[in-house]
Amino acid sequence: MEIKNKDIRLNSVDFEVRGVEDDVSTHITGYALKFDRPSEDLGFTEYIERGALDKADMSNVVALLNHDSNYVLGRIGKNLVLEVDDIGLRFDIKATETAYTKDLIENMRNGLIDKCSFAFTIADEGDEWSKDENDQYIRRIRSINKLYDVSVVTTPAYQDTEVVLSQRCLNKLKQGNRQREVEVMEMELDLI
Repeated sequence: MEIKNKDIRLNSVDFEVRGVEDDVSTHITGYALKFDRPSEDLGFTEYIERGALDKADMSNVVALLNHDSNYVLGRIGKNLVLEVDDIGLRFDIKATETAYTKDLIENMRNGLIDKCSFAFTIADEGDEWSKDENDQYIRRIRSINKLYDVSVVTTPAYQDTEVVLSQRCLNKLKQGNRQREVEVMEMELDLI
């Protein structure tokens, strides 16, 4: 099914891998998009404004590999969690035991795949176009109508998103240990 006016944005990400234990699950976490950051040159420069996701339908979002629905990494309500915060759209995918997920994780560990993307539609009158002082077009997205997917990809449109590939002990998660996530967030804030 082809979605009319569906946009896909590719983003840069960083990855980290940590040790393996019997009660450990691998997670891919990070930001699919960050607010108020410029895109790469798309023939114009795009910014996703703070609040653009306030009314977005995110009820059936999937995590994909290269936007290919044959390679599902996660789904809302199953093993994908989305959270909008002051930085942008944060996601957490609990990795499955599929062959392509294992291949992806190995490619991430080796630094071969380190980008992120998202697919969406814009609400009616949800964007604004202008020109900058160099006569280049600027697009400001103020309201996203529907988010379709977040994807791990090879080519970015936004260079500054981060993703962490980590393995978490289930017992530590139950105890509320989010120290590594806090460290990543602190590093993120230092980059702003």
